[in-house]
Amino acid sequence: MKNLINLLNEALLLEKRIAQIKSNITVDFNFDIIKTGHIDLRRTRDGIEYYNEKDISNDEIVFFIDLFKNDIARAIASEDIKDEEAFVIRSVSKELTCAIVPQLQIGTFWRLKVITVFRESSINPFNTWDGQFIITK
Repeated sequence: MKNLINLLNEALLLEKRIAQIKSNITVDFNFDIIKTGHIDLRRTRDGIEYYNEKDISNDEIVFFIDLFKNDIARAIASEDIKDEEAFVIRSVSKELTCAIVPQLQIGTFWRLKVITVFRESSINPFNTWDGQFIITK
């Protein structure tokens, strides 16, 4: 009985921590970063066969990250996402992938720095490395 109570307490604490993290996640777009040559080159891509060349707007990126907010909070709480270690959120159905560097500011306040974007499709997958944390929808 004591083990069951301990498990329930741990589960409740984890859910509370997830809620705290989720409520404090902000998507930080420092337009100096977004408008660097690298990001400008990545908003559209030439020379990739069958690539969707529609420009990726800031609003689309904010909307996309918002779709993953719960998953990101859970991954932070379970320590799958770590400070300054790039991770990826991807959705073939939304035709978008973002590589993000999370930055712990203080307590449960995190800044999500988008470092690259890609119009992903089943024909043109985004390249990741072994061991990189990826959230897929």
